[in-house]
Amino acid sequence: MFGFPPSVSRVYKRVFGSRKYVYYSPETLEACLNAVSPYLCTLKDAEAVFGISKRIICYKRNQVLIRKPKRPLVISNEEEKTVASCIV
Repeated sequence: MFGFPPSVSRVYKRVFGSRKYVYYSPETLEACLNAVSPYLCTLKDAEAVFGISKRIICYKRNQVLIRKPKRPLVISNEEEKTVASCIV
């Protein structure tokens, strides 16, 4: 159709190890943070030993990217029931 042979097709499968999202256990992360926090080893050494990227270790150590609590409700449950009864 476009000059490509029919046998050439795209394969959209993720190759194992191509993107490392959470390839570490919470125990490994805790051990890594315990080793880095009193400055027993550098971030680079911890990355090599534990297999967790430096950026993740830094984020977890400084508690960056922790989810914030949701906003409180604007109206109370009683007010919501009153509004709902007026609508219905």
